[in-house]
Amino acid sequence: MDPASNILSVTDGRQSIGFLISRGKIGVEAFDADEKSIGTFPNVQVAATTLWKHAHGQPISTEKRS
Repeated sequence: MDPASNILSVTDGRQSIGFLISRGKIGVEAFDADEKSIGTFPNVQVAATTLWKHAHGQPISTEKRS
């Protein structure tokens, strides 16, 4: 995530599935399309992957959440 940017939209094709917010040293918090937090993760890749899984109804692992 660009240090100058705090928020990043996540899409699946043309559909928004949520967004990520940088929490600095804490990590990256992921929110679904309904603006509900699904957790804080160590980096953008893990947060975006988890958000995609959540949007597609796949189980979300609770391992390595910050």
